[in-house]
Amino acid sequence: RGNLWAPFSWGEFLYWVLYPDCRVSIDGRYETVYPQSVDDDFQRFYYPPYDLAAAERYPTTHIIVDTGKAELIQKLSRSGRWHEIYRDAMAILYARQASHYPAQAYSNQSDTLDAYMGNPDRFRLSADFYR
Repeated sequence: RGNLWAPFSWGEFLYWVLYPDCRVSIDGRYETVYPQSVDDDFQRFYYPPYDLAAAERYPTTHIIVDTGKAELIQKLSRSGRWHEIYRDAMAILYARQASHYPAQAYSNQSDTLDAYMGNPDRFRLSADFYR
């Protein structure tokens, strides 16, 4: 449960898989649903200078980062405000307070899109994230 700050390219899939337990920060509708300031914050966060405050100005509880973003990973890890709770070859998941969001073992549930087909309740405006 929480509010996940995620790269734009992952937003739609994460939204599809995590709803309703987690609100995802942005998806493919960013040009029509979100104000320009949201896109600006994503650019400042996920690209140099990797401004952590860009994600922290929202009610973000979790952040997911591609493992190829070494400088951003270093900033998050050294900030003292974000704690790594999961890592694999593709991504690292951070939480604001590790004690409130303990790492959990991966369940063997289907994580494909096919597992969610036909359930329109899986969708909700990602803009809810910013409320």
